[in-house]
Amino acid sequence: MGVDLCSACGRQWRAGGLSIEEFLNTTSGRPVRGERLCGVSGCPRPVFNGAGLCAAHHYHFARRPSSTVEDWLEAAQPTPLPSFGPCRVPSCPRVAGASNRLCHPHGLGWSRAQRAVPPPDLAEWARSAEPPADAARIVVFKGLPDQVIVEILIGLQWRTDDHTKTSMIELRALVRHARQLQVSSIFDLLGESLRSQSRHLAALIRAMTLAVQRALTSPEREQQRDRWDLAIFGSTGQINFTVLSQPWLREAAKHWVLEDLPLHRGRQATATSKQTVRTLGHLSWSLQHGRPDHGLVLDDLGRADILRFTNRLAHLERSGEISGNKRNSISRRVRRFLEDIRAFGLTRPGQPLAGLPDDFRLRPSDIPKEPDEPGPGRDLPIPVQRTIHATWTNSRHAQA
Repeated sequence: MGVDLCSACGRQWRAGGLSIEEFLNTTSGRPVRGERLCGVSGCPRPVFNGAGLCAAHHYHFARRPSSTVEDWLEAAQPTPLPSFGPCRVPSCPRVAGASNRLCHPHGLGWSRAQRAVPPPDLAEWARSAEPPADAARIVVFKGLPDQVIVEILIGLQWRTDDHTKTSMIELRALVRHARQLQVSSIFDLLGESLRSQSRHLAALIRAMTLAVQRALTSPEREQQRDRWDLAIFGSTGQINFTVLSQPWLREAAKHWVLEDLPLHRGRQATATSKQTVRTLGHLSWSLQHGRPDHGLVLDDLGRADILRFTNRLAHLERSGEISGNKRNSISRRVRRFLEDIRAFGLTRPGQPLAGLPDDFRLRPSDIPKEPDEPGPGRDLPIPVQRTIHATWTNSRHAQA
């Protein structure tokens, strides 16, 4: 089995006779950055003060004040003492220096914390304590669940591949926030707790969770959702299929979008798909509010539903809610969609739209003619169009 270890750890692992799982769960025995171990050979306890000895050995050395440390070590031949183990603060990489199982920096911090009224519980205090100050230039993941660590690393890799920089200050704030809340997944940081955080931290959390979600999904998995992240398909933006209330229409729209996306390139590659789904929202609304079954029964659809839909578009145009050009565009897109889903074979037996009646389609005569009225503003509502057209006409007459 291949093991990804450095040469020093590899030699130590082979010499120790432990399994790889047992070896990874043991400390290396070497001091970490900013930490020194006792000057007594083999003593695993950290240095207590400038003499270079742990607290216990320094106590014995202090009883002979006229001696130097080197003379005392040679004369007394002190034996190494057993380790107190790692610091009980989950985020701390140092070893403990006292029976309370705290390293020297955290021991000082605990002494200050005990002055509070009422004093905190040691276990609770240690669980949320931060790494020592000498770790300010690095990000310490120690104390986080493995899943959270993996998710943060995946998010960082995704952002790096996307040429997005991640500030060390913001990343440390993210790790600190996750450690304090004791979350089991980075997605647990979303929600109510996000509102109380700074704008930059909240933005990083959203970006990291989105990156993790993108890294852990695939186009096949994304197709099962009703809101697509188009980055999974190599594009940008999102498509929201929840505007379509009929399940059969929603599935048909997904098939249509999958066929349409590869046909376009550039920044506006997804514009046709997004606009078509929004346009189908008019058809979905007409079926939902015009039929007793809300358009859910596929076999019962027919020509009457098409007439109801076209009449609604005509009403929207007369009331000024949409322009003549908009009505024409909606009709053309819906007609193309209903023809395409048949060409894609979705109405065959065993397919999602099997049983869709043949008369549920728009004929060429159902498409209104494009407005003949020239001038700017034709995509605006009718009252606004008339105002703009009158101004435009008067301006032309004045120039003549």
